Amino acid sequence: MACFPKTPLIEWHCSYRSCDIKMKTSFKKLSVLLVALVWTMLASAQAQYAGIYGGSVDDTAYNDANAGSFAVFVGTNGQATVVGYDVDSFQHYYNGQAGGVAAQFNVPANGNWSFSSNNTIYGVSGSGSIGAGGSFSGTLNFTNGDTLQLNGSLQSFLGNFQNAAGFYSGTFTGTNSIYHVPISGINSAVLSANGQLTFCVFYNGTEFDAGQGQFDSNNHLTTTNTARGTLNSATLTNATLMYGGTFTNSSEGFSGSYTLSRSFTLNIMPILDSPVWQTNRFQMRLTGFANQNYTLQLSTNLTSWTALFITNNATTNTFFLADPNATNKQQFYRILIGP
Repeated sequence: MACFPKTPLIEWHCSYRSCDIKMKTSFKKLSVLLVALVWTMLASAQAQYAGIYGGSVDDTAYNDANAGSFAVFVGTNGQATVVGYDVDSFQHYYNGQAGGVAAQFNVPANGNWSFSSNNTIYGVSGSGSIGAGGSFSGTLNFTNGDTLQLNGSLQSFLGNFQNAAGFYSGTFTGTNSIYHVPISGINSAVLSANGQLTFCVFYNGTEFDAGQGQFDSNNHLTTTNTARGTLNSATLTNATLMYGGTFTNSSEGFSGSYTLSRSFTLNIMPILDSPVWQTNRFQMRLTGFANQNYTLQLSTNLTSWTALFITNNATTNTFFLADPNATNKQQFYRILIGP
């Protein structure tokens, strides 16, 4: 005899990096079906902070709360890389950090980070924290005397560019037409799942320029939102996870081209949702990362878990999973990254 649900009640119990959905459904002949969808990821303690954060740059040396923007890429190993721009630093400093914001440090298990860098490229020390609710805050003290306050939050793992999101690095080459000399250096950038790109350009070991832009639906980027007023245009190639383009600054006489490729991937948090009893079986939707294997596990007590099956590198990031053997007994499901 087939049983069909009537008027489901869905309760959400959400916290940072996990979301449990409990669905209590009444049936004509069966009393209660209780299903909990639980997200779990096997990783280091630092991995709980993995993701991309973004927010505003407050240049406290010049009392400018809207001096620029920043992005932070935090890997599953806890390493954090900050890139951003600051219009005040370009206007007032010419010996290092002239428009760019950059730092690199490790985030410990408690989320409270601090570092003192001898890196000649970054030339900065700082401290701050990543909160349990996904907040990011900190202070950067640069060797040129500038002090910045960063305030932001965790960005969504989902978006039109989620499969390309991550930390990018590369190089640029060009010419300074005023002094008639070649120029070259390195680029660092963070691409968010929504297509927002935040980047920093290093020349002669210092943060020479930086900015922020948005890729459109055709994977094209054009931005004038840079510290030095440089015009940038670029195209993202999804197949190779690279983007390249040109830059021009007519007032300062330099122009050239650049190419960056993804160095670190944004590991998307797998999400189980949309539970439903359909065609005599229980189904749920998995949203994760394309070309990534996932393992669906089942438990009756939240202690002992049994693998139901492993996905097969689906080219899409969203698809439905089914448990044809589910009954009206209480069961719990969770999704793990990898086999």
